[in-house]
Amino acid sequence: YKQLMQLPESMALHDEFTAYAPQLYIAENYSPETILNNTVLQLLVMHGYLLLEDLTSGSLNGKVNREILAAAITAAEQIISEHKKPKAAPKQAPPKAKDSGQAEV
Repeated sequence: YKQLMQLPESMALHDEFTAYAPQLYIAENYSPETILNNTVLQLLVMHGYLLLEDLTSGSLNGKVNREILAAAITAAEQIISEHKKPKAAPKQAPPKAKDSGQAEV
């Protein structure tokens, strides 16, 4: 699938898929392959390439061409990779100097 990403349309599709990142549920405590497959399916459903009825009936063959699938896989890998990165802790204000208890004159 990485060779298919060399096609000009593939990066545009990839960018469209990554735009859905905030709406995705990234599963945890599953195998990496399961997490990737789940994320790819979510992207394909959200983008309209698959319907929920396709998933429940098991009729996924021929619904998505390989270029779209390659873009979805690549986007899913990027989204999962970014999800795994530790979140930066919010910056805290520097501690205030302690009051010595004496009033200035």
